[in-house]
Amino acid sequence: KIPVVLLLGWAGSLDKHLAKYSAIYEQRRCITVRYTAPSKYLYFNHGKLARLAKGVLDTLYDRNLEDHPIFIHMFSNGGCYVYYNICHLVHNDSKYHNLRIEGSIFDSAPGKRRILKAAKAFMAMFKVNFVLKYLLGLVVVAYLLVSCFIFRLMNLGSSKTGFLLYESIQQDPGRWPQMFLYSVADEIVSYKDIEQMAKSRKKVGVQVTTNCWNDSPHVAHFPRYTESYSNLCQQFLDSCLK
Repeated sequence: KIPVVLLLGWAGSLDKHLAKYSAIYEQRRCITVRYTAPSKYLYFNHGKLARLAKGVLDTLYDRNLEDHPIFIHMFSNGGCYVYYNICHLVHNDSKYHNLRIEGSIFDSAPGKRRILKAAKAFMAMFKVNFVLKYLLGLVVVAYLLVSCFIFRLMNLGSSKTGFLLYESIQQDPGRWPQMFLYSVADEIVSYKDIEQMAKSRKKVGVQVTTNCWNDSPHVAHFPRYTESYSNLCQQFLDSCLK
């Protein structure tokens, strides 16, 4: 069966951006499916993401691709939110138990929850003047701080911490191979978070591959290192299918 690659975009990414990554896999005659969750859900309403992830998986059934080997290539925490919800469905919903996830690729992810980093990522989505961009950033910081405060207020005396993406991916029961592509120069997601994740996943028996560049910005490794990035993705695909 021809491999299927799900490409899960970062917050604010467009289909034309993901199409460049599709070409990496289409050179190997893979089928690609591209999806980016709306930013309003990634930042302000995570509860909607489960339904959106279900829609991505249902697309595989609609196209009769459910018995093909599946790879997931995600970008930043935006792609990871959808990835987590996909994994949750595969593990817990009998409808999706038969899906064969053969490997996952993390580009510039995952990162731990940090309010200022989240605001910086939000600001990066907008091509507006400096003043407006920072005003938008302040709005996001205020929203996240208030949300955290309200959650803690409503759960006083409880051990509840709320949903934590990083820790949820760290504890994912899936054991398919994983590759992490990242950079020391990333100003949105710390390379230390990614290296810690890689070590944690390796410790539980996952076959882990990593590649760290020195100077490429967040979700911009492919534009700067096109050939090596493409080779890494194709080699990972080949190794998982052996």
